[in-house]
Amino acid sequence: LWDWRADACSADRTRRAAQAIDRLLKQPQVSRDLVFGPSPAPAPAPSPAPALPPSGWLILDKPAGITSARATAQVKRLAGAAKAGHCGTLDPDAEGVLPIALGEATKLVRFLLDARKTYRFALEWLSPPPSPAAIEAALQNFLGEIEQVPPRLSAIHVNGKRAYALARAGVEFDLPPRRVHLYAAGLLDGGTIEITCSKGFYVRSLARDLAEALGAQCRIASLRRTEVGPFAAPHPLPQEREALLARLQPVEAILSGGDIASLGVSAAEEMRLRWGQGIFLSSPDEKTDVACHPPGKPMLALRDGKAVALVCRGEAGEIRPVRVLHPCASAGAQEKQDEETEGR
Repeated sequence: LWDWRADACSADRTRRAAQAIDRLLKQPQVSRDLVFGPSPAPAPAPSPAPALPPSGWLILDKPAGITSARATAQVKRLAGAAKAGHCGTLDPDAEGVLPIALGEATKLVRFLLDARKTYRFALEWLSPPPSPAAIEAALQNFLGEIEQVPPRLSAIHVNGKRAYALARAGVEFDLPPRRVHLYAAGLLDGGTIEITCSKGFYVRSLARDLAEALGAQCRIASLRRTEVGPFAAPHPLPQEREALLARLQPVEAILSGGDIASLGVSAAEEMRLRWGQGIFLSSPDEKTDVACHPPGKPMLALRDGKAVALVCRGEAGEIRPVRVLHPCASAGAQEKQDEETEGR
């Protein structure tokens, strides 16, 4: 049976409780959290998007007295890059252009290793110096493809050990000659010699052989590399990350050297290449250019001027990806992204 008296008591208790809470809230020293409990914590702010690691080329002016590997490690640490590699080792006593690839640019390093390089060096004669005309004439005998014996103080492996380590330890050994190419050589004002050569060419071996051809003795007083493929005009190592990113050249800068061909693709073709699938070109102009390209030789696929993938043409005309290049921020976009991250 319904007991109206129990409901009346319950309603009376509820009314009295509400009145007591109102009286408490009117007191300034009583907080709302004391009556109703702590307020729920505000929703956390959305986390910022992860910053894209920098990718591109830094053309470093390597100073003398530091190895190429150490210079690359310094650049990698300062840039905060996931990957880094240099293109062509410079002697610790040499200086000049050292292209350093960061991020996705490391996938294109092998094309720079085969690029032509230009050096300038000065000789210190340990015997009566030959005339400039005699030096100029002797240099012409080394032009073209030649066999060159590397210097004993080189980084070549001999039975699992570096040649320079064996030479310093007094171990006797012989290095076989290597086929290299000297494209140009000439004598500049002041006695400086400038050469353009292929990969694997040793300037110190050329100085040794030149002195023997002239019946004299000499050593290299200074050595500087001025060009590597399309890259010249190097910069000293910046002290701040922002300055380094401002000097970073895009991944596609390697195309200016002409050592690798480019291929334009559409948005749909870009998507297929990024998924590792082959494509058949729809543009008649691109079909004509690719038909003249040797099968198996890599090309750089571009979408709106941005690198997509290294591709090769098959025998049937299909374009297949060899190495996919992930999207990366440009130098300006990277700096803006860093500023937004710091602001948050």
